[in-house]
Amino acid sequence: MQIPRESGTGPSPPAGSRPPKRYTVAKILVAAGLLVWLARSGRLDFRVLLAAPLSPLHALGVLVLFVVMVLQAWRWWWLLKAQHIELSYGRALGLVWMGRFLALVLPGGVGGDLVRGYYIVREAPSTKMAGLSSILLDRVLGLCASCLLGLFALVRLSVPKAYHPLHLCTP
Repeated sequence: MQIPRESGTGPSPPAGSRPPKRYTVAKILVAAGLLVWLARSGRLDFRVLLAAPLSPLHALGVLVLFVVMVLQAWRWWWLLKAQHIELSYGRALGLVWMGRFLALVLPGGVGGDLVRGYYIVREAPSTKMAGLSSILLDRVLGLCASCLLGLFALVRLSVPKAYHPLHLCTP
């Protein structure tokens, strides 16, 4: 049963449409205002960040983190394609970056998954369960990959028995 609309209101925007530019501008202005306020109040001091010594290992760490996020987005995009959910790779990458940011900022470890779930349901409402299951499967595949990496490190980088942590605990 549909509720009749008032005449002249026009069709509703599609589920995955972008917000008007004024909202984007307002968000940028609020973010800039917060950064200025934090810097002027002394709560955010860029001089400390700029004075910190950087090494090539910092650049390597940032590169590895970027590659991991690109690969995670590719894995999730592939899972979405398998569920016949049309989402561009760029949008999947953006949602992964948004999820990573929120996982760092929000308490708990599922904030990023929740935001990905929200946006995938909003952008593909006809395939809610498939979209949400792709996030769960992405999480399971990530856990399997971490376990395999740990197993490889354990086998490859094995330490002598005298220095093994379990050997030190036994009498």
